[in-house]
Amino acid sequence: CSPLHALAAAVLIESFLLGCGSVNADDLPLLQLLHEQSIILGRPVAAPLRALLGPLASRSGRSARLAKDLLADGVGGPTQSYREARRLAIATWPSP
Repeated sequence: CSPLHALAAAVLIESFLLGCGSVNADDLPLLQLLHEQSIILGRPVAAPLRALLGPLASRSGRSARLAKDLLADGVGGPTQSYREARRLAIATWPSP
């Protein structure tokens, strides 16, 4: 997908999980997609979501491993894809 699509998907997944108020093992498909987008963008997950991922990361299983990875992602900093996505988002945002 394009960088803009990757950013949109990441933001939507983060917003959905935050709206749910918790993250659990049943959220594995969303966590997998969020992790993929995080790698593409080099963008860490939002701070409020990091707080929700903490309890899941302390468990075992695939969802817990993804939660740990999401908590560690973004250390390398934003990628060129992330910078491109931000540029596109700003350029295409409707003006008032």
